[in-house]
Amino acid sequence: MPGALTPEDRRQLEALFEQVVELPSEKHAAFVARACGGNSELRNELLRLLAGFHGADRLAIRRLRSRDVERG
Repeated sequence: MPGALTPEDRRQLEALFEQVVELPSEKHAAFVARACGGNSELRNELLRLLAGFHGADRLAIRRLRSRDVERG
C-alpha cells in the first residue's frame, strides 16, 4: 500500500516521538524536518502524533484549571 510506513519507519517514528516531546515546542519543526529528511510519510505521521500530544496536553491543562476554579 503506497504511503504506508514500513516496520522500520514505525520503529523510527516511536524513537523520534520520544525525542521530540522532550524538546521545547518551538524546536519541534526543525527537529522533524531534520530527523525525517525526505520521508514525507514519516514526517506526516510524526506531525500527526505531535498534534495529538499537544491537544491532549491542552485538554489536561484546561481540566486542571477548571478544578482550581471550582476549589477557589
